[in-house]
Amino acid sequence: MASVTWDMRGTVVAVTGGTRGIGRGIVEAFAGAGATVWMGSRDAKAGEAVAQRLRSGGGAVRFQPLDVADLASIRAFRDACLGEAGRIDVLVNNAGILGRKALLELTEEECDAMLRINVKGVILCCQAFGDAMVAARSGRIINISSTSAAAGAWKSTVYGATKAAIWQFSRMLALEWAAHGILVNTIAPGAVPTDLNADVLAIPEQRQTILARIPMGRMGTPADVAGVALFLASPAADYLTGQIIFVDGGRMVT
Repeated sequence: MASVTWDMRGTVVAVTGGTRGIGRGIVEAFAGAGATVWMGSRDAKAGEAVAQRLRSGGGAVRFQPLDVADLASIRAFRDACLGEAGRIDVLVNNAGILGRKALLELTEEECDAMLRINVKGVILCCQAFGDAMVAARSGRIINISSTSAAAGAWKSTVYGATKAAIWQFSRMLALEWAAHGILVNTIAPGAVPTDLNADVLAIPEQRQTILARIPMGRMGTPADVAGVALFLASPAADYLTGQIIFVDGGRMVT
């Protein structure tokens, strides 16, 4: 596979949900490209470990505990980033949870958690960092959705609705903030093995069903998604806003 190198030196990036899976892949990619990365997560132990590992390899990575369901926590994350860096160039809203249950099995608490973290958390993070971006008349916001926003997925009715909400929110925010020089785009990953979907992929029939729907014949990796995030943060995407990019091996064209 061809390798593309992006130069992100001098860029300040904030990534939510950055300790595992796709989020960690995005943190690693930006750090490897020379950006200063602020990563947030509820898992402080894992966050410090990831940040330390990347710093030992020369990366400029900071960790700040973050719960996107808590406005005070979001503001503390923002203040830590802006307090040290003085600005924010790229915000990647990756934090999310997957509640894989049939609708009739879903509890009110589980439903509320998905809406709070997957949707409200994205909105509040955009608000928190938006003031600095609007003042600077510059910024990139990359929201992580899912192919579940537009295609069926097993026991993912409410999850799919939350990811569709992110997509539409991103389109509307792109329209609202275009005049301020802020670009807002969405990445919708397809099947990427992480600890969130390990239970489903451990079922041979489900794994085979998922693979059968992917024309490229393989599942994605966090690096596949991270590469698109780097592109959207780069000058190569200067005229791109309000878009959704499906990183799915062709799943959405079947």
